[in-house]
This record gives sequence, structure tokens and C-alpha cells, in this order.
Amino acid sequence: YSPEESDWIRAHDLGRQYMEAVMGDKVTAQVRSCVQPEAAVEAMEEVIGEGAQVIFATTPPLIDACRKIAAKYPNVRVLNCSASMPYASVRTYYSRIYEGKFITGAIAGAMSRDGQIGYVASNPIFGVPASINAFTLGARLTNPRARVRLCWSCVEEDPMGALVREGVDLISNRRTGSRSPGASASSGPAGPWPPWPPPTGTGATSMSRSCAASSAAAGTPSAPGTMTGR
Repeated sequence: YSPEESDWIRAHDLGRQYMEAVMGDKVTAQVRSCVQPEAAVEAMEEVIGEGAQVIFATTPPLIDACRKIAAKYPNVRVLNCSASMPYASVRTYYSRIYEGKFITGAIAGAMSRDGQIGYVASNPIFGVPASINAFTLGARLTNPRARVRLCWSCVEEDPMGALVREGVDLISNRRTGSRSPGASASSGPAGPWPPWPPPTGTGATSMSRSCAASSAAAGTPSAPGTMTGR
């Protein structure tokens, strides 16, 4: 994905822009977008040939290419945005998504009419259970009656629709690439999210677009991403 297509990649690119604005001509950055894992080694070697001393690979599927490059070019620092991995030559890093989830949970608790809140999670892997717990703690901070009903997008074909059919009208949702008919409003632009907020009585409220922008920006991607050489 490019920064225009992915909140995750755009968050990284904003960091690059900030670095350039603060450090000026003390540092230069090159960006390779939409790098497929099978082409990542070639792309990394290209930026190293152009003088890159540090490489940030922004998605977990690029870890294999990172390991190969780190072994071949020991003087180049290679970082991969993914869960902690035991590779001495590659530094991994990750954001504290649970902090943003706590805030969105508090917002959801304050907004909920009946205390029933839906949560769509991706996979039970590193960081996701912590985000679920943080969201729930935030919801109960503002609404002690809150109960969070969990659905997994890796199990349910239409997790938002399943929650809507159960009567849940407030859902914290990950972008899954398909629009849930049960959660969409009767009017508004096509796309993965319903408009915010939907007209009364037309479906579920999705928090992922407005309230949880910072969390969506940090959600783990499953597609190729961007490499930044410095």
C-alpha cells in the first residue's frame, strides 16, 4: 500500500516528514512504496547502493528480506515494524496501540445507550489481546455497566453484521476491506466505513473512522508496505 491507501503506511510517512522538517539537510530520506515481499531484497539493495545507512521496513511480511539484508550488509541498520522477534541483526519496533484503545473505549462507554458495545478484532496475536483489554477498561471507566461483545474478523465472515444482528449499535471496528451491509447507513459514500454518525435507526455506529483514527493508523497490516531508507 501507499501512504494514500493505508493509514498504517501514512503514519510512518508522517514520521519521515517530521524528521525531515526538524533535521533539515542533516538527513535525507528515500521511500519505496508498495514493495512486495519477494521484491524487497532488491529494493533494499537499491537504496543501500544510493547511500542508505538505515532502513525502516514498515510491515511484518518484510522481515525475511530484512534478515537477508542485515546479514549481507552488517554496517546498515535495519528495522522492521512488527512484533518482537529474536533476530540480533534486525531491530523490531511497534506502537503502543493499547493506549489509543483505552481512550476509544472510554469514548465508546460514554456514547453507549445500553452498555452493549461491539469490538471487532483481527487475530489473537501479539498486541491484539492487550488492545481488547485496554478498550474494555476504558469503556468501564466511563460506563460501569458496559459489556464488550467480541468478534474476530479471522473467524466471522461478516463480524460487524453479526454484532448488528445481535442488537449491538456501537462497534469498534477494524478495516477489513469489505463493507458490512448490516452496519452501513442508508446513505453516504461507498467504502469500508459507514459515515459518521449514521442517521438514527439506520444501523450501527462504527468508531474506526473518526474516534479511533490513531488506532486505525497503527493497526497491523497484512499487505505489502513501504521501506524508507535513510
